[in-house]
Amino acid sequence: KTGARTIASTHHLQHFCAPCGDVEGTVEQVQSATTRVERSSGRRYHVVVVNGQDVDLAYVYVPDGPDAWRNVGLTVGCGARDVPAILLSPSRPQPPSPSTSASENGTSG
Repeated sequence: KTGARTIASTHHLQHFCAPCGDVEGTVEQVQSATTRVERSSGRRYHVVVVNGQDVDLAYVYVPDGPDAWRNVGLTVGCGARDVPAILLSPSRPQPPSPSTSASENGTSG
């Protein structure tokens, strides 16, 4: 739920998948951000839906000042890994510092 609230509080988000080899992000205007509950293998989890499409918070960034984008998955603690914590506009990853290395944060969210 926190991921949807974080996204809903902005007007734009950026999709950027570093593990997929993305070189440039895609900016999308946020018109709606909600969650729905799913069950799989006896476990319950929340799916974030932005503008009617499921999103993986590990690859979604929200504005963080005039020239930077912050990773939502890392911000809300969903266990994103191997992704930059910050993108500098336009979608240039900031090198991770040892204390913010995304690979230390568990599984993808």
